[in-house]
Amino acid sequence: MKELFAYLREIRIFICILALNFALIPNITFAENITIDGPIQLLDNGSKSNGNSDFSFYFKEKGGLVPVDNYLQYDSFSKKLVHGDLANNSIYERMPSKGEIKTLCDAILVAKFFDLKSVYEGAGADTITYQLTVTSDGKSKTVLWNDASQVPETLNNVITQIEKLPH
Repeated sequence: MKELFAYLREIRIFICILALNFALIPNITFAENITIDGPIQLLDNGSKSNGNSDFSFYFKEKGGLVPVDNYLQYDSFSKKLVHGDLANNSIYERMPSKGEIKTLCDAILVAKFFDLKSVYEGAGADTITYQLTVTSDGKSKTVLWNDASQVPETLNNVITQIEKLPH
């Protein structure tokens, strides 16, 4: 029963994040005549009205033999990187540099993240499950996998860049 309530709490957090994105996005005028798709283009051009670009990510890892329950999220509106360690009830915030975010966006573009499968299956005991949601240019994509999944090397490169972000 505790697992069900924990899962429902995660769903509520995720729905709140999505609702926040949908509430903020309609109030922004994005750059026109963009010829290159993807987060890098948005970070370079930004919004005409207020300098913000539409880019965010939410990365979650949960489970394992030694249980972890962490998330890392960033959005270009607040420009804050938030790290939550739910197992220890702690949250940390910091402002990453433009270079750190650009490096992550480069990895997302190379991975063709929006073309990846939504789920990578894998069976195993005591695996850690992962979720990565990226939103850019009004598009959102979530990819789910676990330790036993065979995922593209480009997705591993994105995760490496996320893990390099100081938090």
